[in-house]
Amino acid sequence: MATLLGETRQRFGDELVCGLTAESLGWLLDANARDADTLAPPTHLDVLQSCIEAVVDEAVPGDFVEAGCFRGGQCVLMSGVLKALDDSGRTVFAADSFGGLPEPDPRQSPDDAVWYHLLGSIGRFGATLGEFEDTLNRYGLLHGGVRPVAGWFRASLPDAAIESLAVIRLDCTFYQSTFDTLEILYPKLSKGGFVISADYGAPTGARRAVDKYRVDQGIDDPLIRIDGQGVLWRRAD
Repeated sequence: MATLLGETRQRFGDELVCGLTAESLGWLLDANARDADTLAPPTHLDVLQSCIEAVVDEAVPGDFVEAGCFRGGQCVLMSGVLKALDDSGRTVFAADSFGGLPEPDPRQSPDDAVWYHLLGSIGRFGATLGEFEDTLNRYGLLHGGVRPVAGWFRASLPDAAIESLAVIRLDCTFYQSTFDTLEILYPKLSKGGFVISADYGAPTGARRAVDKYRVDQGIDDPLIRIDGQGVLWRRAD
């Protein structure tokens, strides 16, 4: 781990890697390399379930989408809660490259470039479509209600058959992926719908993207903290 950190400092400079120690980097990478259906903490699962229950209870129209679904654990939760609530009229769109993270432009997003390099040691969240489908199958949820959308978000999401949304969950890691997803999907979010940014507090560009999009669009719905990592807001207009 010390060798990886040293290489990163040499390549990107001390300023971009400040605060990281071999111990803290090891902990972060280990936490994101777990062999689990989802890397989200239990608090995030509880919040997602609450958002789903709210939009179903209040009849907020629209489907659900997760951008950055990895092995599919959050999509399992979305689909499972809808099934438990006997709501069969919504689709869960599962957007992912199913091949890992896109390489960021270091001139635009040097923080993302650092983490693209560091995350290479654990595969950059490169779950395949087959792994995703295996997860759904183990929970008995591999059916038409969950629709994979494969590819980089800027290219794949405009062609997805998404008309309206009630829940958007962002786990896009980097600035450009997060901003592209908001730009394409937020106009489709219904009044009363939720946006969850799972990696807003991560040391990458996701927060910059969320903040910029909200400022650009004049969105003043309050950001609600989930924990040190995640936030959400509910569309009021």
